[in-house]
Amino acid sequence: MVSDYGADHTSDIELDKCSECGSTSLLLIHHIDGNRSNSLLTNQEVLCKSCHTYKQYQPYEKIEVWVNFSAAHLIEGHEGKCSQLHGHNWRLGVVLGGRLNQLNMVQDYGIVKEVLKRDIIDVVDHKYLNEVFKENVITTEWLLIQFFRVLNGRLKGLKEIRLSEGASTMATLEDRHFQEMLGDSTFKKAKTKLRD
Repeated sequence: MVSDYGADHTSDIELDKCSECGSTSLLLIHHIDGNRSNSLLTNQEVLCKSCHTYKQYQPYEKIEVWVNFSAAHLIEGHEGKCSQLHGHNWRLGVVLGGRLNQLNMVQDYGIVKEVLKRDIIDVVDHKYLNEVFKENVITTEWLLIQFFRVLNGRLKGLKEIRLSEGASTMATLEDRHFQEMLGDSTFKKAKTKLRD
């Protein structure tokens, strides 16, 4: 197993067996979106030769999975109401792309929801986010970056993360910007404050 959080929290990536059938022979790295220059962990999966051949001829599709959580925060230094402690009923959505597997799924919605619940929702739901992250300025846009840090490598085919703090606002982080963030030395050195 590959891990970026230490022994107590391992990634869902296994390098020694096919992610579809569990075979351990003739393993290949499959680029989920077909773009071999996209080397993000979210765009790679280990497949045996048989599963790789099968997937190559399946259509590429996208799915969306949404989860909800409630949490409070404030934006210190903001001149409006947001400088005061307040809360939201947040909606977190992920868009995943991939080719159909032998069950005719891009990914199992239930498994995606389990990852979101375990790695994000259980940590932030009904919490004061400024304390969770030990930051004075918590914004929707900033939270997306923290959530990407956690989900990178855990959700295969991650194309987009969306976060809404209400019915009229939403921030989006797209996969084409993930690589930019990972290339930034400041971003690489910073640790996510989830699960520290």
